[in-house]
Amino acid sequence: RPSKKCDSTKAQRLNRIDSASFTLLKVLKTELKADDFVDNIKEQNEYRERLEGITKIIRKLNGLVSL
Repeated sequence: RPSKKCDSTKAQRLNRIDSASFTLLKVLKTELKADDFVDNIKEQNEYRERLEGITKIIRKLNGLVSL
């Protein structure tokens, strides 16, 4: 019989919010640290930088296409 376990390879173990995560957290870590949480400001800054880079590339490609 196939397992009903969800494919969780895309999510980091400590960032998943389910009972298994809390069990693993209790077993594997004695205390939470800042690295265990997502830094929203850092994530937003990285996203903005990627978006700016993509926008520059698109502008350059548009310039080449118009030649």
